[in-house]
Amino acid sequence: MTCPICPRRFRPVLGHGPCPARYGAVGERPGQWEMKQGIPFVGPSGREWNETYLPLAGLSRTEVFVSNTVKCFAMGNRTPNEKEIAGCSAHWLPGELDKVQPEIVFLLGGVACSLVPGLRLETDHGRPFEGSLFGWKGFIVPMYHPALGLHETRWMSVLLDDWKRLQPWLETREWVWPVDQYPETDYRLVHKDGVRTYFEENP
Repeated sequence: MTCPICPRRFRPVLGHGPCPARYGAVGERPGQWEMKQGIPFVGPSGREWNETYLPLAGLSRTEVFVSNTVKCFAMGNRTPNEKEIAGCSAHWLPGELDKVQPEIVFLLGGVACSLVPGLRLETDHGRPFEGSLFGWKGFIVPMYHPALGLHETRWMSVLLDDWKRLQPWLETREWVWPVDQYPETDYRLVHKDGVRTYFEENP
């Protein structure tokens, strides 16, 4: 059954994975690979997530029920608008969450994170918190979408750090804040000839 706002141009790509599952993940919308295979996260960004990021957290794809905020493909793979996000997510996600009953849900990207009022991906990424989503309650972990690292390689290190930092939390539920490697800022005017000397004195 399609959602009330569905244009019915493409078949919905529903959630896929173990049920019940300890972990759930919600992305943006299916791309062309997902539309062809009928399974979320099987394209390039899905493979990147499966092979690079999940293992850093000690997870495998077989442990995670994966879905999307919007279930239908769109020409040009455009970002869903607010009407699509609200209508499609409210139609499908409550039933999926109720069926899967995950303990932890990863929200992958800005569209998925918009489902939680007040959540700011830019400042909250990688940090677990207790929250609710369509009546479900548990731990929510906002993360950048794995496609971001493919499109802009400068973001890959952020993604790698976020997923790697999750592993001890997943095991202990004790969050350890990142430690500032340079807690004491040293501002000084250094001439060209003094740069080498400065770094020799401050390795």
